[in-house]
Amino acid sequence: MRTESGGPLGLNANAAKNNEEMSLLKGPKGRFGRLERQCDRAFIVHGGVATTQQLASWCYPREMMWGERLKRWQIDNQARAAKSIGARPGERVGRQRTWRLRPPASG
Repeated sequence: MRTESGGPLGLNANAAKNNEEMSLLKGPKGRFGRLERQCDRAFIVHGGVATTQQLASWCYPREMMWGERLKRWQIDNQARAAKSIGARPGERVGRQRTWRLRPPASG
């Protein structure tokens, strides 16, 4: 069944184009998960530079509040989320690593 707009179910070419543009803004596979969102918030609060401990307190607040050590997979997932939003690992001080957000591309 075709409608006046030309596409099935009333979708037109402009709507499809807008959907494609929106999916490009959401990141890989159109997802922006919990850890990416929490890392993003941590970088906003800490001015674009955060340590592993600061990221952990945002990504896993319950574990950090109870003083539990994070498991290796949690640290790996936290690092993957930070990299996916554009953070780069920086220098290390002991076991702590400093993460920095890349400056936004101009243009």
